[in-house]
Amino acid sequence: MVPVSGIYPSLVIGERAFGYLKRKY
Repeated sequence: MVPVSGIYPSLVIGERAFGYLKRKY
């Protein structure tokens, strides 16, 4: 099981990357 402290940052980064790609295209 991955700790929340490891999941949360990756989720935030993933959301930012997704938003960036969404804005780009």
